[in-house]
Amino acid sequence: MSSILAIAIALSALIAVYLLTQARQDKPAHAWLGTAFGLISLQQALTLISLSEGFDSVNWGRPIIAALLPAVLWLQVQANARADWHFHPRHLALVLPACGIVILRLTPALSGFLDGAMVLIYLGFAVAIGLPAWRGAEPAPGQTTGWGKLVSVWLVAIALSDLAITLELAGGTDLTRSHLLATTLASLVAFLAYALLSGLQGSGPLFWLTRRRRSDSERRQKLETHMDVARPWLDPELTTARLGRQLGLPQRAVSETVNDSLGMSVSRWINTYRIAEAQRLMQSNPDRPLVDLMLECGFQTRSNFNKAFKDVTGETPSAWRRGQVPVKA
Repeated sequence: MSSILAIAIALSALIAVYLLTQARQDKPAHAWLGTAFGLISLQQALTLISLSEGFDSVNWGRPIIAALLPAVLWLQVQANARADWHFHPRHLALVLPACGIVILRLTPALSGFLDGAMVLIYLGFAVAIGLPAWRGAEPAPGQTTGWGKLVSVWLVAIALSDLAITLELAGGTDLTRSHLLATTLASLVAFLAYALLSGLQGSGPLFWLTRRRRSDSERRQKLETHMDVARPWLDPELTTARLGRQLGLPQRAVSETVNDSLGMSVSRWINTYRIAEAQRLMQSNPDRPLVDLMLECGFQTRSNFNKAFKDVTGETPSAWRRGQVPVKA
């Protein structure tokens, strides 16, 4: 088991270094994920030390680090979901579970609840991360659902494996002879090896995460240039799929880029261009019937035009036009 732990320590440390190197490019999500793998490496190192005689004192640190890991992963998911996300002092409340673990360790009468508390912490963070990703087919603005789902499943798997190992140890099995622990560590090593090698070879989850922001930026620029030059929003039948075909992009790529980079749905984003054109036409020709310019901007019905206009500007088209000063076309 010691050799497996040593391999897990080395691999997780290498991944942490890899991600923290990527984080130099102003990507806090990579820094948080690198920190998470650093905690995994440290936790496995303490486990390795605790297996040696005379080093039982390090067991104090293992549950505290374990309680910090899901909090760091929660921060990583938030930073990955929004490019403009920043750490706020209120996020310091995420250390409260780890503080609770310290209290349990210091209170002999409550120490028996330590393992159960760890399972609840992991399951709680799994729900907090996974619920926004699983609750609907359409991602919330800025929400990266695929990665959130993966992290939530990972936390559930850790919680269940910890619970199984606890039950095995409660039956009198020595930690060094735990088959479940050995299986869990072997699975961790396999995952770490895959993540590291695939990332270095330009594929897999780590590569996807470290390159996704750059791809989103390039796609966003391509989309905005197309909208400005080709003006496809003038087509009342324009859809996400049609927009993707025009640019040679998958429909999902268009949707995710607009959702994540601009924080809105594709239909609302298209309507912002139509409303901007409607505003320009109303200013240049204040007496022109709204129905005429509505059709010229890509809307098919007056009700959709009024709703979209109010969603974007906060006013109806008629009210907005009354407050404007005519300008030259």
